[in-house]
Amino acid sequence: MKKKILKYYRLPANIKEFMSVPDTFVTRHLRKNDSIVDVGLFPSFDSFLLCNPDEIEHVYLKNGKQYQRGVLFDPIRKIIGNGLPIIDGDFWRKQRRMMQPAFHNQVLPLYANEISLAIKEMVNNWKELTKNGTTTLNIEDEMMNLTSNITLRLLFSSEISRDKQDKAVFVLNEINKKSLKHITNPLAIPMWVPTLENIRFKKHMNEIHEIMDEVIEKRKSDSNNYKEDLLQMLLDSVDDETGETMSEEQLKSEILNLFIAGTETTASVLAWTFHLLANHKNDEKRVREEIENAVSEKSSDLEIIRNLNFTNNVMQEIMRIYPPAWLLAREAMSDDEINGLKIKKGSQLLIPIRGMHMDPKYWDEPEKFMPDRFNVSNRHKFVYFPFGGGPHLCMGKEFARMEYFLTMKEVMLEFEFENVKSIVEPEILISLRPKGGLFMNVTKRTTKTFNKEKNQQQLEVNQ
Repeated sequence: MKKKILKYYRLPANIKEFMSVPDTFVTRHLRKNDSIVDVGLFPSFDSFLLCNPDEIEHVYLKNGKQYQRGVLFDPIRKIIGNGLPIIDGDFWRKQRRMMQPAFHNQVLPLYANEISLAIKEMVNNWKELTKNGTTTLNIEDEMMNLTSNITLRLLFSSEISRDKQDKAVFVLNEINKKSLKHITNPLAIPMWVPTLENIRFKKHMNEIHEIMDEVIEKRKSDSNNYKEDLLQMLLDSVDDETGETMSEEQLKSEILNLFIAGTETTASVLAWTFHLLANHKNDEKRVREEIENAVSEKSSDLEIIRNLNFTNNVMQEIMRIYPPAWLLAREAMSDDEINGLKIKKGSQLLIPIRGMHMDPKYWDEPEKFMPDRFNVSNRHKFVYFPFGGGPHLCMGKEFARMEYFLTMKEVMLEFEFENVKSIVEPEILISLRPKGGLFMNVTKRTTKTFNKEKNQQQLEVNQ
């Protein structure tokens, strides 16, 4: 009884700390505890923080069927529907079966051309902006615009105007802010209360649904309007076990979830990459030289990116420090026991992805940017898991990797970067965005060193 009273006594302070500095709250508990700990964040159910990789493996894999995305995901469901990233059970298995073909490795080359076109469009715009010298760009915004352009191209081909694309990007930002507010604040005003903020947000959501309705209706009504894009794959998808197709409501939920996943995460990883490489010039040089050598030796984009080993290390190190999702949660669907601690049905278990990625018990100098640490791979699978784990492992993982490498290939060959600020703090949203934007001085490269033999031959001719 005394323990229960103490728990409720500490509740306001815990909630306040978690709302104001959630990453610090998690890190503090991880440093103090080697095993699962009650963190007391919610008045109506228990909440625990998993503190070592074996406990995370228990929840994700060994006893994974007993843990699902629970009530903490309800605010997101009310905003963006029951898309694949936030559902469980038989419904999740059905949706996964229907959507998996759109993300098979065999179809990834079909997307490469559209991705490259969007990247080259951005590169050409940057060339125009830098033709008279260095220009300052908010790289976070540039990467968000790029990845949203890519995602919309792959979802809807060319059937969405630039104005509607800009509207979709704006709505995405509002969704992220709103979702975070409801996840981290147990006392947040419910969506059904007609505050000015809620009314404005519902207006934005209506606008994005109107865009989706227009494109879906156009595609369905015109049999000659067949496109090889994600929308068509979802429209054509049939569950092998039941013969069912996807309802229009579910289709729109999946589109919205794909749009969020396809823009927010890759944009954030790319932005942090340019920032940290600009602070670590030797690593930046290695990335650029590796890309130049691969371009000179390989013929296709897919061959090139398969040979970017150090660049792959850089990407992994970026996702260690700034993972796409820094914290996840699972709900116990029945009573359980973890490391001797009784877990009641309905308890919320917090999975500290970034906390594990930055824990000095598992990483040497975790605060430092050291891509070569990924030359060694003999670590526990749940010490590094930026894409989650278990059967719910991110389905778009390879797609995101391809998008990242193709962007790095084009941009690093054409431009030099300098940080306006060498230190940029992360803003703790669902992902980790640069707080206040990420401004960099961008300069067009005047000398390219790839294809060294050809360059040397040209030099001898000129002499």
